[in-house]
Amino acid sequence: MHPFSRTVRPGALLPCVTAVLFTACADQLTAPAARLSAPLTSSAALVMPAFSGNIRIGVVPTASSVILGSNSPWTLRNKRTGAVVFSGASGSATVELASGSVSRTNYRLQIVCTPSVTDRDARLALAASRGYVTYSAFFAGANCWRVMIGEYPPTMTFLQRVAEKNRIVGLGHAPATAFWQSTTITTGVTRYKVTRGTDVAFTEDPVVLDAGGELVRIASLPYRGIAEVTRNGSGSLAGVNELPLEEYLYGVVPRELPPTIWDQPEAQKAQAVAARTYALRGLGKRAADGFDLLPTTSDQVYGGYAAEHHVSSAAVDATAGIVATFKDASNNDRLIEALFSSTTGGWTASNEEIFNSAPVSYLRSVP
Repeated sequence: MHPFSRTVRPGALLPCVTAVLFTACADQLTAPAARLSAPLTSSAALVMPAFSGNIRIGVVPTASSVILGSNSPWTLRNKRTGAVVFSGASGSATVELASGSVSRTNYRLQIVCTPSVTDRDARLALAASRGYVTYSAFFAGANCWRVMIGEYPPTMTFLQRVAEKNRIVGLGHAPATAFWQSTTITTGVTRYKVTRGTDVAFTEDPVVLDAGGELVRIASLPYRGIAEVTRNGSGSLAGVNELPLEEYLYGVVPRELPPTIWDQPEAQKAQAVAARTYALRGLGKRAADGFDLLPTTSDQVYGGYAAEHHVSSAAVDATAGIVATFKDASNNDRLIEALFSSTTGGWTASNEEIFNSAPVSYLRSVP
């Protein structure tokens, strides 16, 4: 959702959307202050993914090695056991994958994402009885189980996938709404190799670097929170920045609505609400890769500490805890899909004009 990208995610926050306030916010913009996020609670029946207060961003989504460090004293620990791997007064350590595991990537046809374990198991059993390799994975963002059938080579072309899907649908093994997913399955034991100077250590668990509340560095860039290296869904490494939600927004809002160009406080506040809602709605979206969201236009652009600006940080603080919601059929408040774009040509687009989806009440075309 880069502010200068035309075609990323058309849509808008429309008048029929309501805002729910979870924590008191100031009437005026105030100086930004770093703080911990608390789990959102409300007397309203808000339905949203489980939230610990922190969000995980894959700032280096895939790499063969990731450098972690800080200009302040830091400690690098085994994430599972808490055991210290390395520590330093400053500087960095490099994390790589050691041998010990094998990853295979294949195309699989997703036939449904069902919230029911019973339905999931029935569909898997039926597909297996018909001779298909089966696979399922939980998608926290939609609170459902992805059910996939088949196992096809990664070299399979688009036209081959279309033909094979049509064949499977024609045989009654999958609905017409089925679509292809590229999935990676890893077997064996993952081992991480951590190097600091001439010292080398190995661990079978992801590693986390903490600088005691000071800035950490991932691939030389500064971030609030902590830094982590873990295995992603494709079998390589991911550098993850985990931090409180509000501090994450400090690095999102100025990248999505640059305050050096658009410094109007109310516009910055609106962007902060949209970004907060999008982030919460996306919790667990990319759990298979070890994080929630990407820092790019595939989700929303996040520049970390270096991107922060006092105007946009003040807008985040002034709207703390506010999200946009809609009423579902059961009259529960649910987070909207907070789509936004940089360019509309004077009108926003209704969702079905852009996406292959049914009309959404709050994503209507407006001037």
